[in-house]
Amino acid sequence: DSQLRTPANCDGVITVGAIDRSGYLPPFSNRGANVDVMAQGVYMPVPTEDSHSTALASGTSFASPLLAGILAAVKRDTGADDDVLKLAVRITANPTQDPECNTSDVCGAGIVDAKEIHQFATDAVNGRLHTIEHALGNKTRCEQAWLLDYFGDKARLCSLYNLVFMRGYIEEG
Repeated sequence: DSQLRTPANCDGVITVGAIDRSGYLPPFSNRGANVDVMAQGVYMPVPTEDSHSTALASGTSFASPLLAGILAAVKRDTGADDDVLKLAVRITANPTQDPECNTSDVCGAGIVDAKEIHQFATDAVNGRLHTIEHALGNKTRCEQAWLLDYFGDKARLCSLYNLVFMRGYIEEG
C-alpha cells in the first residue's frame, strides 16, 4: 500500500505504480488510494555495468522515472505548468486489464499515455481544451443557408453549437 511508503505518501507528488505490457498489476507494484497512474515497470531494458549491453529489470523504480521523463519532455515542449501536467496524467490515462485495478483506489487513473498527455498539455497551453464551434461551421455557404432557411426556426439554440470541454475527456466528478 503506497499510503504507507515514502515518497509515495508525500504531498505534491505524482504516485506511480508499475504495470506490465499487457496491463496487469505485478505483486511488487505500488497500489492504493494515493496512486495517480500506472506506467510500465516490468521487463524494462536497462544498461549493464559494461554499458555494451542491456538487461531486463522490473520494479516501480522503473515506472516512476518513465513517467518523469514523459513529463519533462512534455513540459519542455509545451511549457505547461505542474497543475496542467498532473491533470493531463490523470485525465488521459487508459484503462488497465487487471481486474484488481477495477476495484476503486488501487491503480489510480490507469495506464499513462504519453501522446495524449502531450496533446492535452498543448491544447491547455494554447487555450483549446474547451471549444465552442458553430454546428454549421464546416458546411458550405449554400448548405448553411439551406439549413437555416428550412430548419432555422425549428432548431434550438443549443443545437446550433458543438461544445467540447476538457478535449472531450470525461472523468467522474
